Amino acid sequence: MDVGERAEQAGNGVGPRRLSGRVQRPRLVLVLISVGVLLVGFIGGGWALREFPKTCSGSPLLISIAAQPDIAPAIMEVASRFNVQPHEVRGRCVRVAVYEKEPAKVARFLAGGPFAGGEELNVDGWVPESSMWVNVARDSVAGARNVSTEVSSIASSPVVLATSRAVATEFRRDDIEPSWRMLFPKFATLFGGPRAKTPVSVQMLDPSLSGAGVATMIAIRRIIGTGRQSGPLLTSFVRGMQRSTWSDNTTMFTYLTGLARYSRPIVVSTEQAVFVYNDTHRPNPATPLLPKEGSVLMDYPFAVTTTDQARREAVEAFRWALRSRLSLETIQRFGFRTPQGLIDREIAQRYEVNGYTPRLVAAAPKPGQVDEALQAWNRLGLGTNILVLTDVSRSVGQEIPGAGETRLRLGIRAALLGLQLFPNDTNIGLWQYAERLDGDKPYKQLVPIGPITQRLGGHSRRAELRRIAQQTRPTDQPAEMNDTILAAYRELKRTWRPDKFNAMLVMASTNDNTPGGMSTGALLDAIREEADLQRPVQIIFVAFGTDIDTAAMERIAQATGGGVYSTRDPNQIINVFMDSIARRLCTPDCPET
Repeated sequence: MDVGERAEQAGNGVGPRRLSGRVQRPRLVLVLISVGVLLVGFIGGGWALREFPKTCSGSPLLISIAAQPDIAPAIMEVASRFNVQPHEVRGRCVRVAVYEKEPAKVARFLAGGPFAGGEELNVDGWVPESSMWVNVARDSVAGARNVSTEVSSIASSPVVLATSRAVATEFRRDDIEPSWRMLFPKFATLFGGPRAKTPVSVQMLDPSLSGAGVATMIAIRRIIGTGRQSGPLLTSFVRGMQRSTWSDNTTMFTYLTGLARYSRPIVVSTEQAVFVYNDTHRPNPATPLLPKEGSVLMDYPFAVTTTDQARREAVEAFRWALRSRLSLETIQRFGFRTPQGLIDREIAQRYEVNGYTPRLVAAAPKPGQVDEALQAWNRLGLGTNILVLTDVSRSVGQEIPGAGETRLRLGIRAALLGLQLFPNDTNIGLWQYAERLDGDKPYKQLVPIGPITQRLGGHSRRAELRRIAQQTRPTDQPAEMNDTILAAYRELKRTWRPDKFNAMLVMASTNDNTPGGMSTGALLDAIREEADLQRPVQIIFVAFGTDIDTAAMERIAQATGGGVYSTRDPNQIINVFMDSIARRLCTPDCPET
C-alpha cells in the first residue's frame, strides 16, 4: 500500500488508530520523509534518485529538444522545472531548451537533408506527433545513424472530426453518426460511393506536413478497402480534398467560424487541437467527434537524436523526467491523453468528449504506410495534361444495341459531363479523327493543348470544347485510329509536363478499320521504340457500346499502363476519369481493366 492509499484510508476513518503524542512525532517525520523520497522519484524518475551533486563544474550542458508545436508548451513547462533541479552528467549541470519545430521538417533534416530556410538546427532530442516521423527519418543512412531506435510515448491524442456545437447537436438529433465517409465529395455517389444524410464541408491538414493528415489518408484507405472501386474512391477523396487542406491547425480552425451558418463545417485534426481552440473560443466552441469506424492515435514519441555520448546521457535524464507522474499530469493538463489513450475525467467533462479510450480504425502508421499515403496524395493530386481524340467516323452515327441512341450522342453527353470534372489546373487539347479528315491526314487539331481556363477567341478553352462537342457530327469516312494515335503520342511527348499526369483519352466507336492504315502491331513497335520511361504517356480508351471488339485497344493501352473502358452509360465517364487517375499509383505495372 503506498502513501497516497494510506492517506485516503485514514481520511475515510479506516486507517490505524492515532498514537500518543510522544510516539506520533517520529512516525509523522518518517511518513514525511517517505513522501519526500517518493515525490523526488515521481519528479525525476531514475535519474533524480541519484545523489544530488553539490556543485557542477564547467559550463552547463545545454541540450536542444525539437517538439511538435502543439505539445511544445507542455514540454517547456516540464523543462523549466527540470532546469531548476540539479541534474548532473559527467560533472556538468544539464539544462534543456525546447523549440517548436514541424516534424516533417525535422525528419527531413535528420535524414540528411537541409532544414527549411537554411536554418541551422541542433537536435539532441525530438518529440514529433507520431512515431511515423521517427520511422521516416530512420529510413535513410543518416537518419538510422542519428535517431535512436529506442523511443517512448509521452502522450497521445486521437484524430477526430471537429465541428461546431450546433452541428454536433443536429447530428445527434437526426441520429447521424460521425464517419470518415463524410470526407468524400458528393460526386463519389455517382459510382457507388458513400452517401451522407447531411451534406458537410470538410477541411483537413496537408499530409505532407502533418501526421494527422497522413492518419486521415490511412483511415480513408482502410475504410474503402482494396476492391475494384477503391481506386476511383481514393481518387475522388484526394481530388476533392486537395483544395481544402491547411498547413497548421491555427489557420484551419478559423474555418469553423468563417462559414455561413448552415454550411455544416468539419475539420479533421487531433482531439488536443480542439481543446486548444476551445480555450480561446469559449462562446463558440468546437465539438470533437470520434468517427464510428474508429480513430488513429497520435502517440508523441520521445527519441534521442544525438550520437555524442555525454549529450545522449543528458537527453536520457530529461526523458526520465518526462516520464514522471508530475510531468505526465502537466502534459495532460494541456489536453493530451496518457500514452495508453486515457483521459482525465475532469478534462473530458470540460471539453465535452467521450472519456473512453477510442477504438482504432488503424494502428500507428508504419513506414511503408506513410510512404504509400504520401505517394497517393501527391500523385492523385497532380494536374492533368491530356489530349482527347474523338472518333467522328461513320460508325459513330450507328445506334448502340439496347441503348436507344447513337454512339456519337452518347459520346457528346459523356464529354460534356467529363468537362465538368477537369479542375482548373488541367491542360487539355482536342483532336477529331476519321480517314482524310484534314487533307491527307486522318486527324484534325481543333484545340491545341493548353490551360483549360485560357481564353480562346473571347472565351475559355473549357467553353470552346463544350461548344465543339455540341456541334460535332459524323463523317462518311472510316476511322483511321492507329495513325492518329501515333501522331497524338508524339504531340504529347512534345508537350509533356513534369508537374502533371500526361495522358491520351481516345473516345472510340470502333477499332481501326481503314484498309492500308497502320496495323496495331506497327503502332506498338513505334510506341515501344519511342517510349521514354522518364516521360511516360498513358493511353486510355473509352469504347461507346459494349458490342465493340476492344482486343486491339487493350494491347495498346497495356503497353502504356493505360486502360480500356466499355460503356453505354455517359455517367460512367466519371468512373473512367477517376479510375484512370488512380492508375497513376501503379504505372507502369497496372493490371488490365
